[in-house]
Amino acid sequence: MYSLPKNRGSGRKVVTPDQIAFWTLVVGIVAAIAAIVGAIAAIYAAKYAKDAPTKADFSRLERHAADTSGHLEKQNRREELNSIASRVYLKVSGRSPQDESLEVHINVQDPSVRLARVDMLNESKTLYGSGICEMKEPDCYVAHLESRNIQNWFNGGIQKGNTSHLWLRIFMVFEEGGEGHKDMPVVLLPTQIGNEQRPAYPIACWQIIGEV
Repeated sequence: MYSLPKNRGSGRKVVTPDQIAFWTLVVGIVAAIAAIVGAIAAIYAAKYAKDAPTKADFSRLERHAADTSGHLEKQNRREELNSIASRVYLKVSGRSPQDESLEVHINVQDPSVRLARVDMLNESKTLYGSGICEMKEPDCYVAHLESRNIQNWFNGGIQKGNTSHLWLRIFMVFEEGGEGHKDMPVVLLPTQIGNEQRPAYPIACWQIIGEV
């Protein structure tokens, strides 16, 4: 095969077709790699741009932070009011026939405290019923507990002899504003009262007592 003679006078090397083809291939491969890297970078850039927080996201975060702060303030205020309520002296007494609602008399030492309602609870704080407090005197309230709930409440308490040890949660409103509650232990027991119409048949009653 006839080859071109080297140009000795000029000092330049002659590039063969094979070399041109090789470097053309190299350049093509480099360009392809650069294109792939660029495409990957574009994908990641689009992903991060999509995931980046927007103005709406920041607004939601601000609202969430405000709600959380407000919730903590309310919780702290509620705990403060419950702490005040825990120091209010209360005395509970009452006796009613078992087929009638139990009339509970609640005496409060501080007449500036207004009682709102009572909840019937056991040791594990299971709710058995509620009653609205009605003011009779500034320091005396009456709540009626439904007779159909009393037997279940009695059975749910800690039994000691013929008595059941239970709890009343008493909700109160303070003169300066706000509501708190106090859990007070009470004793519920079945008892009897005389029957004027039929002396031989005493009337079965429920009696409740407590003081704290």
